[in-house]
Amino acid sequence: MSKNKLTAKQEMFCREYIIDFNATQAAIRAGYSEKTADRIGHQNLNKIEIMNRVNELSGERTQRVQFDADEVLRRLAILSRSNIKNFAKPDGHGGLTMHVPDDISDDDMYCISELTTEEYDVKDGEGTIPVKKTKIKFVDKLKATEVAGKHVGVQAFAEKKEVGVTDDLKDTLDKMSDKQLASKLAFVLASGLGE
Repeated sequence: MSKNKLTAKQEMFCREYIIDFNATQAAIRAGYSEKTADRIGHQNLNKIEIMNRVNELSGERTQRVQFDADEVLRRLAILSRSNIKNFAKPDGHGGLTMHVPDDISDDDMYCISELTTEEYDVKDGEGTIPVKKTKIKFVDKLKATEVAGKHVGVQAFAEKKEVGVTDDLKDTLDKMSDKQLASKLAFVLASGLGE
């Protein structure tokens, strides 16, 4: 869809909408009245030309940043498969010491959300022993697994939702071709608007 078929305000709405996928705020930022922004935002999202332009802009952004659904899923898989054993070594007293290996992989480093090191001396008889304490905080592995599971359709993470459809929306959907309907549905699901 060419952006020339949209008004300047509609084009601005599309550009603002892909920032945060909030139709009301996008309408306000595009110059629509705050009093009618909620209604206008909703109406705009029901216009095929506008949704096609939003999809086009979203696709362009994905190409620019080279961060698509496959990349998101790959990173979630890395987080889900992270293993604390990669950071633990025997301490010589039957326990484990946490450390960051010199040859840490990018994937292992990606799993760390916080890393702090504290150095201090401990008295040992007549002298002191230098101690280096490393604290490693990992990302939430369960959350990463849950998000990845929802993405690939693991039914354990599925949520049932009932959706009511207004007569206007039903009429709009009935007028769409299968291709247009599939495109709009894919956009809604990908942007989280269906939640």
